[in-house]
Amino acid sequence: MKDLVLTTLTRDELQALVIDSVKVCLKHYAPQPKPRQPDDEPGEAGQTYVSKRQAARLLDCSPSTVDNNARSGRLRRHYVGKSVRFLRSEVLGLAKATTNHKQKSFNNER
Repeated sequence: MKDLVLTTLTRDELQALVIDSVKVCLKHYAPQPKPRQPDDEPGEAGQTYVSKRQAARLLDCSPSTVDNNARSGRLRRHYVGKSVRFLRSEVLGLAKATTNHKQKSFNNER
């Protein structure tokens, strides 16, 4: 049988001992940070990528229109693993250019 050592602890000493034990347990069993999704990956100069579906929502068009814009060179494709992503800033720039073009066309019709 092992030796048994009895000690007396004050309330503050016991509290500090429990707090230290809990900190060690939390540090050891803390949940790992959630892995970043490809959408959240920083692109050039810290910009973010968006999926084709997200790009379509930003452009207010269908995903096939996003593909057509990529094929014609108006949007650059970036491959992250096996998926295709687009720089959010480029998508927003195309959206702005498209909106300006539509407004000019509408004003010319009047």
